[in-house]
Amino acid sequence: MIIFEILLLAFLIVCAISVSFIKRLTSTIIVFMSFSIVMSIIWMLLESPDLALTEAAVGAGISSVLFFLLIKRIHAMGGYPSSGTQGQKQTSSARTMYCVCSIIFVSVIIVAFLVALAEMPPFGDPSNPTNNEVYVRYVEQGMAETGAINIVAAVILDYRAFDTMGEAFILFTVMVFTTSLLKTSYTLDIPEDSKKKEPVILRVIVMIIVPFLMVYGLYVLFNGHLSPGGGFSGGAVLGAGLSLYAAAFGVDKVRKIFSLNTYTICSGCALLFYALVKGYSFIMGANGNKPGFPLGTPGNLLSSGLILPLNVCVGVLVTFTMYDLFVLFSETEKQGESKWT
Repeated sequence: MIIFEILLLAFLIVCAISVSFIKRLTSTIIVFMSFSIVMSIIWMLLESPDLALTEAAVGAGISSVLFFLLIKRIHAMGGYPSSGTQGQKQTSSARTMYCVCSIIFVSVIIVAFLVALAEMPPFGDPSNPTNNEVYVRYVEQGMAETGAINIVAAVILDYRAFDTMGEAFILFTVMVFTTSLLKTSYTLDIPEDSKKKEPVILRVIVMIIVPFLMVYGLYVLFNGHLSPGGGFSGGAVLGAGLSLYAAAFGVDKVRKIFSLNTYTICSGCALLFYALVKGYSFIMGANGNKPGFPLGTPGNLLSSGLILPLNVCVGVLVTFTMYDLFVLFSETEKQGESKWT
């Protein structure tokens, strides 16, 4: 097992270094996907299935799709330099300077990380500062105080719920600014072949896979307090499923249910519910415990007090954000107006 872990670590290092030397952006994205897949395996070896699931869905899945769409969009906006000799010389010199600055910057970061790593206590040492009374309370009293079997869900949605609310607001802010930027007045040439339907084989495969993917995403979302998963992981799977369906059958099919107005209303209601509920919870129970809501029987679906509805709120926000980013990057614009309204 140790040899396998060393090989995985070596593969990550090779991927990180090769990204700086690969000239084709599409090849760089493929290396990025490989990096994320290996990272999800490493998270599983470290007994962190929540992070492994999110890494696989977001890193190797939807993020890679967004990168490909971004390259296509830059090409449509004429973002590539001219093919003249002078333009090639300027591009070559700029690329060389960029590579040199990137190598210097990354080298400084690596040295800083190695110096900090040398000062850290040994991994797994019981006397490490992280193994203090807070850690002990989470493990020993987490289920009794929150009603959640999954201690990770108890930490992020009860003990440290304000941190999670901040992350949810960050997602909403990113979506707002991305929408504002991508709805600016760019006039793009829409190729005729972009309106063609995807191959039949792709549509049939997606039609078979997406229902199972959506059911699995709902399972991960609603069982986050009982098993690894929750709002972030389940929302990532659901967002990837919607994006996959839209890529195969077109955004118009999904727009009938999920539009910009739908995103605004659902995300706003989810954030408002989260803020009001956890605000009341923290005022009434100091650290978030005993807010007056029944915890139920640990192990049942309807248990853990507020953790289940808060998981749903986070999942709704993550699902809409991931899918809407896909729509914004994939749809073309005419006369400065986006078709996604």
